[in-house]
Amino acid sequence: MEDDGQFSLDQSSRFLDAESNQALSSASHQSTRSASVTSAKASASSNSQARRRRREDSLKAGGRKRGSHLADNTKASAREMRDVVSCWRCVFQRDKCGPGQICHRCLKRINRARVNGGLGCDRTRLMDLQLQFLPGVMGMIHERQALRSFCQTQIGHLYETPITIKLSIGLTHPIVCTVHEFTPTTPELAKQAQYIKNPNTGHSERIVKRSPPLALYHVQDADARIYERYIDDVVRRHLSDLPRKFYQEEDDDFAKRLLKLMVDLFYEDPDSKHQPLLGQIMRLILVTYMMGRTLTFTPETQESLLHWLSHRHHFPLPHDPYTSPRMANRQLKYLFSLLHRELLTNLLNKLQQILHSSNVRGNWVPAFLCLMGLAMAQEDMQRTVYIIMDDRWQRREIVGAHAANEADGAAGAIDEKFHFLCSLFYSKFNKSLNPLKDNGYEHMTKWIGDREMRFVRDVSDLVDEKST
Repeated sequence: MEDDGQFSLDQSSRFLDAESNQALSSASHQSTRSASVTSAKASASSNSQARRRRREDSLKAGGRKRGSHLADNTKASAREMRDVVSCWRCVFQRDKCGPGQICHRCLKRINRARVNGGLGCDRTRLMDLQLQFLPGVMGMIHERQALRSFCQTQIGHLYETPITIKLSIGLTHPIVCTVHEFTPTTPELAKQAQYIKNPNTGHSERIVKRSPPLALYHVQDADARIYERYIDDVVRRHLSDLPRKFYQEEDDDFAKRLLKLMVDLFYEDPDSKHQPLLGQIMRLILVTYMMGRTLTFTPETQESLLHWLSHRHHFPLPHDPYTSPRMANRQLKYLFSLLHRELLTNLLNKLQQILHSSNVRGNWVPAFLCLMGLAMAQEDMQRTVYIIMDDRWQRREIVGAHAANEADGAAGAIDEKFHFLCSLFYSKFNKSLNPLKDNGYEHMTKWIGDREMRFVRDVSDLVDEKST
């Protein structure tokens, strides 16, 4: 209408000389009408914008309006729920939970025919699961007081001359550390048991080897940060061989190939939004691997060091492959255990945040990666528990039946809690999203990303191959 009014004014100007009064009257009438229409449009546009703002505000995340306050009874209820936390069923359904052993909503659900995922009214904080994921037998070995008592009873005189050595975990990047020779008080530290897979039988066998008396001079909790830098360096540049070493005792290559897919995903796109989470997962897997293996001298270190020690003590030390300093091993494992506990807690906390989020589409891949990383780490932890209990039985520290029962109990507790995590994943995602099953649909790629979709398809193909 504004364009029509302008056009009328231009046309009327051509007739000013002949019919100025009539033209001016017509122009004035049309200009007034144009202004009225323009004003009406502006008013309608303003009202539309106001309605749109109100609608957008109603779609924003919940919360109180600025300047408003909760009623006293609402405040008390909120404080109580912060202490007891919402149950997982209410979290997934975005319901308001309540206190009690069973919340009021779960009481109603009990009477229904179908209970989703069998979760019940469970308020478990995932970071608390580290108590089951790090079994007591591991905690006893890696307690600071246990390490201190062991050193006091086994180490006599500790020489001040530092010796720089390189220890290998089977990867291309060795650990460099400084140790000192010591005089052992008992023959205990002169030997070390290692579990090595027999290629003929396919089973791990316990082999006792001589161990040189070397130890770290001081072990402080802060020293864990020194070896954290080593872990970071391996994760950044040296993970390519980890899948093969991690599963070298497995005849089935499924898990090895699955870990390789995760490593490839981690290295392929350094700018991926999942990169920090994948880095956490890789660190946990790597530290778990190191806690369950013996750190042995690199070939060049072993040759020069054992030659020097033999000359110093006037008797030859055996040049067995994979010789290891037992005391230094235990000290380093203590530091790795501090990192392991921290990494495990952080990853469980991250998984809790992911499962609490309302962004289902954007969080399927991160939750799936967390579950796979935890499965790999905890399966390896179970392996380590069985080795520790077998070694204790071999050294006559524990009765065989008791050792087996304790190992089975620790492994069973890990299985139970991991099954709980799988139930949470199922309850959160299975109804609305399953890229493993629906990876052929184009909308899945839009939801979770192109590179992530290729990764999911590779995993799905691997699962299909395994099941055939």
